[in-house]
Amino acid sequence: VSSAQEVRAFAGRHGWPVVVKPAVSGSSVDVWRFHAHEMTSAARILEARPRRRWIVEEHVAGTEYQLCALVHRGEVQDAFVAVNPAPMLETLDGAMNADITLAPSEPKPLDPRKVAQRISDALGYRDGYLHAEFFLRPDGSLVMGEIAARLSGAQLPENHGLSHGFDMLAAIADVYVGRRPEMAYTLDRSVGDLLLPTRRGRVLDISPIEHLLSLPGVISGEVTASVGDRLDPQRASNACTGYLHIAGRDSKEVRERMENALSEYRLVTTDEFD
Repeated sequence: VSSAQEVRAFAGRHGWPVVVKPAVSGSSVDVWRFHAHEMTSAARILEARPRRRWIVEEHVAGTEYQLCALVHRGEVQDAFVAVNPAPMLETLDGAMNADITLAPSEPKPLDPRKVAQRISDALGYRDGYLHAEFFLRPDGSLVMGEIAARLSGAQLPENHGLSHGFDMLAAIADVYVGRRPEMAYTLDRSVGDLLLPTRRGRVLDISPIEHLLSLPGVISGEVTASVGDRLDPQRASNACTGYLHIAGRDSKEVRERMENALSEYRLVTTDEFD
């Protein structure tokens, strides 16, 4: 699409709201959800970037999940499922920005290995890391979103390894050089990465990593901003001031611990840089 009129025509066939985004991008940069009454804003965004190629998509409501798999010689060695406490689009407006790998024994909304194998077969994918995203809609149906031959974002690969108790990064390296990875698991827990919030301004105060590491379930992490830093974050799903790896018995406990960590996290900024 190249105009608000084309976006409106698409919505007439598929319903409101719709998602408008660049044809080539990442980390939800310049991804927007528009309702019918917001077409003035849509027109302004499209007109401001006339050389960019835009696409419009049906908006899928529901819980967002990630599906990752390791593929060796066309065979899925194993697949992992993670849940997003809030859909990526909502994190752009301040919702919790996190991925939580479901514990090996935790119920899954689909058969991850079977679905990953079906995708791999359809694409003729032979060796590497397979990443997909899907939604569980309120009516219980599943809708597949992105499917890509790439590593997942944020700290998701590390989450899988920390959740299952194996060297995920070594396993990823193995499949890319044609070796069958070792998939011996030693843990049964849920682990997620929580991106720490950010905002524009000069940092006056920020929680030290030592305090965050003392919180329940926090097993590792990094704070990337310091007092005096000037922050001017892009509107993107990877905008943050650091991350925490948080573990728990299952994804529910991890989410509760993430909420606690956010309540403890302190970031004080000025409205002006100087």
